[in-house]
Amino acid sequence: MISFLGRVAAGVGLQLLAGLAHAQLSVAPINGTTITPSTLAQSLLGQNSQITITGSSYVGANVATGTFGGGTGTIGIETGFLLTSGSVLSVLGPNNNGLAGVDLGLDGDTDLDALVPEGSLTRDASVLTITFVPAVSTIQFSYVFGSEEYNDYVNEINDVFGLFVNGVNWAVIPRSSTPVAINNINCGNSGRGTPPPGPGKNCNLYVNNDPPTRNIQLDGLTRALSFTAPVNPNVPNTLKIAIADTSDYDGDSAVFIAAGTLCEAARARSGRAARLRAPMR
Repeated sequence: MISFLGRVAAGVGLQLLAGLAHAQLSVAPINGTTITPSTLAQSLLGQNSQITITGSSYVGANVATGTFGGGTGTIGIETGFLLTSGSVLSVLGPNNNGLAGVDLGLDGDTDLDALVPEGSLTRDASVLTITFVPAVSTIQFSYVFGSEEYNDYVNEINDVFGLFVNGVNWAVIPRSSTPVAINNINCGNSGRGTPPPGPGKNCNLYVNNDPPTRNIQLDGLTRALSFTAPVNPNVPNTLKIAIADTSDYDGDSAVFIAAGTLCEAARARSGRAARLRAPMR
């Protein structure tokens, strides 16, 4: 017979397991019914955003894009949607594969080609395009970029993504015009299982996961960053979110977009803390 204390201990253990399970990152790809380009676009809208979404379209494999939840402990954003250069399932932990990814055999994106070193081409692109009418002149939302190309291929393979508003990329490192990419946010190049030597580039914005410290497959990721861009009020604007492999089809990269964070930039600054948890340490 199990003692009273044993039953209590067992109950506490089950509660802890339930809490861990609840906090674990989960993903689901586009399925054409409950998860569509339209539902992804609408999920981005913040409360009283003063933005109306009028259309959306997606180019890429359905398995490469979808929704995520339970992300606070792994990426610093609880819920939202993600685009990858392979499969959303490839981001799930643990980090037990040196170069996890899916070769989709798809083309890249010409706008992303312009962001990578001359002579390189992007491949396996996933592109979500949103048409919207804002009643404001600036917009903002929160995101995290991560990749399996960290840390082994820093300064070698530069997987990249873009947040294009009316054709201009605003996925840039804060207070700069430098695109967010593997070669621009890192703590240096290292062999697998060895912490990067530093200092790298913008190392303060980077979270190392090789060797693993978080239950996610990606070897590295950025801290939660803010996207801010000017827009044209009261007329249609376009937002293009795109990600792709560079030079090869291996090693997936992903961008996680925080749900409910698209709104006027000034409004986002005051309400951001309520939607995002504390930054990862």
